[in-house]
Amino acid sequence: LVYTDSQNFDVQTVASFTSTTITFSNALLASYTTGVAVCPLRVGFMRRNTASSRFRSGDQNLRVSFTPIDNDSDLGDVSGLDSYNSKVLMDTCNAMVSSSISESWQRDIIVIDNRTGNITQDSPWSRSKRGSSLTLWANTKVDLFTLRKFVHAMRGRQISFYVPTFGKDLPINVAPLTASSDLVIDNIGYTQFIDVDLNRKHIWVRLVDGTVLTREITTAVETSSSIETLTMTAAWGQDIALADIDRISYLEEIRFNSDEIRISYDLGERTARVSAPVLTTFDDS
Repeated sequence: LVYTDSQNFDVQTVASFTSTTITFSNALLASYTTGVAVCPLRVGFMRRNTASSRFRSGDQNLRVSFTPIDNDSDLGDVSGLDSYNSKVLMDTCNAMVSSSISESWQRDIIVIDNRTGNITQDSPWSRSKRGSSLTLWANTKVDLFTLRKFVHAMRGRQISFYVPTFGKDLPINVAPLTASSDLVIDNIGYTQFIDVDLNRKHIWVRLVDGTVLTREITTAVETSSSIETLTMTAAWGQDIALADIDRISYLEEIRFNSDEIRISYDLGERTARVSAPVLTTFDDS
């Protein structure tokens, strides 16, 4: 579809295309200026009855919902995206579309109650799964298509990926050195309460210049009442001043918690976003 308005448009079939040119099977019926909309047409059907609101002026608002039926193309492709531990690392910001981001903690609980004695409960899970929401923005058509390919590749709930919490989770105490694989932090109880838990042993270090370092924690020792020493799988490879560290966040392995992912378009389709529920996994691959 080549489109200016409801009175000036062409519907054409693509004969061939290159990275810069689209050639139609037939000549255009109208003339168009630079910058008009050129977009694919979809085959679909209306999902439900059409509702409308009629105003005194005679204008109407129509609310129409369509389901495309030509979605048989697998767009899944994660090439060009960052990776960690052989999985996609989505470390673009988790955007807030409201004043807060909701969280939940899920755990499979077994309750034994014979209604005559004490109630007993237990869980086959060693810890809870953290549920939250993930919102990813696309500001250009290239970014949008990259995001669309990523959503296809994750196949709803099937495939997990990594996302940093973006919080200042580990307060660093001593500047990391080139040949050292240690991270000395304030004593926050990591050794006592977390102790290299599967979902809390991967970290994401962002420097103020935008550089990102990822590491895996192998051991944790409570050095004193004020500091703990976490040992990484690899040396830092550079001296890093404390002032150069923006934040150290946990890297969580998560998956979408829905098989239906919605892309929302804002500001006249100049930006788009995917906002979906996510859930941490128990995987350690």
